[in-house]
Amino acid sequence: MIAALLVDLGNVVVPFDHDRMWHQMGSLAGVPAAVVRRAWEASMFDALERGKLADDEFHRGFESTFEVSVASDDLAMAVGDIFTIDRQVVAVLDQARRAGVATVGFSNTCALHVRHLGAMGALDQLDELVLSYEVGARKPEDAMFAAAAARLADLGVAPGACFYTDDIAAYVEAGRRRGFDGEVFTGAGDLIASLRIRGLSLVPDDT
Repeated sequence: MIAALLVDLGNVVVPFDHDRMWHQMGSLAGVPAAVVRRAWEASMFDALERGKLADDEFHRGFESTFEVSVASDDLAMAVGDIFTIDRQVVAVLDQARRAGVATVGFSNTCALHVRHLGAMGALDQLDELVLSYEVGARKPEDAMFAAAAARLADLGVAPGACFYTDDIAAYVEAGRRRGFDGEVFTGAGDLIASLRIRGLSLVPDDT
């Protein structure tokens, strides 16, 4: 029987649009979105998701890179306002919790995004969070899965009693190698079917 769900955030609980982020940041910087994307991928992305770049350092770096002055709140909104909530997945998490199953978010992400998700209410159905910027590593690295296993152990759950879903197949396979059960996320309906096979019966939310 499943005792815990380990769920990716981006494109599972919260679909996102990176193009929107680059355009919003580009508008602040006065440059094309493609220019922001190159800078993000070259020097910001990995450092933010590993927790190596604090918010104020990111803000100063953005201003320095593009020779602009922007309010920190405006930059945070440009970076964070890229998510929607998959209500069907949230309904799965809610039902799982009510059935006594622990829910743990497991994501490569940064503090700016997590604060925005918290303000949206996107994290309300998660009991615990294992986040790359807090761990200092990114999926599929060993340290991330070790951190997830440790958090689950605190809940009294072994990896084999935890179902892991992620939209990236390589991450799911990495989890399986480390003893987690799991399937690639392809939608709430398939997730419910995978859980039912494992003895956890939930009702689809058609709203």
